[in-house]
Amino acid sequence: MVIGDRLLQLKVASKVGLMRILDRKRSKVQRRSINENGK
Repeated sequence: MVIGDRLLQLKVASKVGLMRILDRKRSKVQRRSINENGK
């Protein structure tokens, strides 16, 4: 039971980590496009 809980936590943590990384990449791309349009 404990091992299963840990595996679930790892899966959730990895999903959250991937979402955070994707959000960072998106925000960087958005900032670049805004900067290019502003010039």
